[in-house]
Amino acid sequence: MRSMTLSFIEALFKENLQSVNLKPLSSDFKSESVYNGMRHGPNLPVIGQIEVGTEVHHDKINGTATTTLPFSQKDGLFYLTNTLREKFEGVTEKEIPLGITIYGNATEGMDDRFEGYYVYSKAGKDTTVKFNGNGNGFYGFWGTSIKYCELHKISGTNPVSLWIIEDGKKLFESPKFSDKPIIYDKNNRKAP
Repeated sequence: MRSMTLSFIEALFKENLQSVNLKPLSSDFKSESVYNGMRHGPNLPVIGQIEVGTEVHHDKINGTATTTLPFSQKDGLFYLTNTLREKFEGVTEKEIPLGITIYGNATEGMDDRFEGYYVYSKAGKDTTVKFNGNGNGFYGFWGTSIKYCELHKISGTNPVSLWIIEDGKKLFESPKFSDKPIIYDKNNRKAP
């Protein structure tokens, strides 16, 4: 696990860095999670987050991608945290990787902002998360399912599309819209 985390960090900082910002922990930050019978948590107490912006050039996507990493402090020094895993002896649901992708225009200088929220299930509870961005966005997390997602364009005229991904499988891909909300409802998977 340590070598995987280290190689990810090394690769991230070899990219074309655009920005590095310190941020406080969000109100919904959870330092521990349990999935597939394993408890995952930081090796040191998390005190904040580092947001790293890198330049992206992939296929038709050009812009800045951000990655957020937790950090800790010990003996007056700052550290990026690592993840410890231990077997959990309680009742757990099988958690899977979940993702929400917003495809839009990532051309620099364009004002194509969006906002919305999603609801997902994890450990028997539903959690609602708000999001916003400009151009493109990706939100990845662990849980059992994505129940609902609503996306609104709030500026610009370029269209956006919403993708819902569970366990590596695309469950939903909307047509591109710029003038009306895009809604995914697990109970009604039809695009608008």
